[in-house]
Amino acid sequence: MTEQEIPGGNELPPEESGGEQATEITGQQEIEDAKRLKRLKVITPARGVLEGSSTTYEGSYLNYFLTDIYKLPVAFTGVLSIVGLLISWVFAPLFGAFSDKFKFKNSKFWPWPIIGGTITHIGYIIIMALPAIFSGNVAMLGPVAFSIILLVRLSGQVSSVPMSGMAPLITKSPLDRQFLAQGQKIGHEAGKAIWGYLVPLCLIGFTALAGGDRNRGFVFTAILLHCIGWTGLAVYSLFGIKGSYIEREGMRQTEKQKQARVSIVQTMKVLFTNRPVLGMFLFFMLHKVYFFIYVIYGVSLYDHIFDQPGAVGYFLTTISVAAVIGVFFGRLWTKIFKESKRSCAMAMVAHIIFTALIAVTFSETMPMLLFLALFAGSSFFMGMLETWVTPLFTACAEYGNWKTGVTMNALVMSTSALSITTGNALPPVIATVLLRPESYNQGLTTMFTWVPLVLSIASLMSLLFIYNLNDNKIKKIQEDLAAGKTRATSDLVL
Repeated sequence: MTEQEIPGGNELPPEESGGEQATEITGQQEIEDAKRLKRLKVITPARGVLEGSSTTYEGSYLNYFLTDIYKLPVAFTGVLSIVGLLISWVFAPLFGAFSDKFKFKNSKFWPWPIIGGTITHIGYIIIMALPAIFSGNVAMLGPVAFSIILLVRLSGQVSSVPMSGMAPLITKSPLDRQFLAQGQKIGHEAGKAIWGYLVPLCLIGFTALAGGDRNRGFVFTAILLHCIGWTGLAVYSLFGIKGSYIEREGMRQTEKQKQARVSIVQTMKVLFTNRPVLGMFLFFMLHKVYFFIYVIYGVSLYDHIFDQPGAVGYFLTTISVAAVIGVFFGRLWTKIFKESKRSCAMAMVAHIIFTALIAVTFSETMPMLLFLALFAGSSFFMGMLETWVTPLFTACAEYGNWKTGVTMNALVMSTSALSITTGNALPPVIATVLLRPESYNQGLTTMFTWVPLVLSIASLMSLLFIYNLNDNKIKKIQEDLAAGKTRATSDLVL
């Protein structure tokens, strides 16, 4: 039986079609696979920059459109958040389990971003276009816009879940996984920074071209930015994934799982017994809660505590730039602490030290430069954490495959996005408890000091005591999978 190898030390078992039939990969194919991995390292951050066009546009103007143009009650935006969370909790894992078992005739992954992304981008363009087309009856179109948003929430999962499921197949090398995670983070943050400046300029320019008609300006801006965002998905899918070793191994795993006849229900049950997934979900979800507190309530902090609402831009820019710089230092941090989980934990410890300093020194009269410096240090290590989060989640998928013999990459990786969605949904709940009219400023101070400190410590405990993998164990699991072994036949005890 001949083993197959792809970049990053990814050893693949033989193709299986009824019985076991060895399929050798030629030296030329190995060279092509290595080139494809290098290409992905370039395309990954580029995709983040291109997709930043549409995500920045919708993030800045969607709620405005719903409340000010479509005249929907503000409560509808809250309902939309709840429904979006339910979609993430229910549809994403189900679709992940489905996509693990499904393949197209000659492909596994690349069509999904095209299908889901096309529906998503067209849906958002329609939302922006309806007020310009039906200018006299905009208020009546509110339910239509709301329905389209629900559709694009679903189509967004159709695009993102299978792409997350590819992660364990792209490379087995911890360093390559960290490099790709850094590229993804840098592209995402660079996209936000670049398009944060360009989107308003596009809107002003297109409104002027439309003779001052702002609704038409919104439409033209939406068409341009969503075409750019779709291009990012298309380039990644067609030039990064289509025809690659990722598709080749994904097809093989799906065929093997079909032969095993494992139901989606059985696969879903396995998810809830995956201890590393629980550890990573809690770690990242708790971490994201206070991150979104900073982002969502930063304006309130500067308005009510510092009485400088116009200065919040300095705060948001500081934490964003510090996070990007932190990402660049992730690989150096790994060289110091050698192992992925240990490096992640030590970065979290450094972050907690800064969070504790913020908690004990914070006051309404503290120097603004000191406040920004402490948050910059905290955000530096928050950004650095992104170096290891995706690789550690990817290891959870490999652990699930090894533990059960069932391929569950997309299902497990969907929990990564779920942790972000849940983390984004919880700050308003915390605010409801703490931000009471009679003690608003005190509650706001608590949200920026002691709440992050407690949550960051709980996040670290989840990583240390629930997530039970490390690089050596992951390497052994990869070797077992390459040899066709599972937990039942392995000498690794977990």
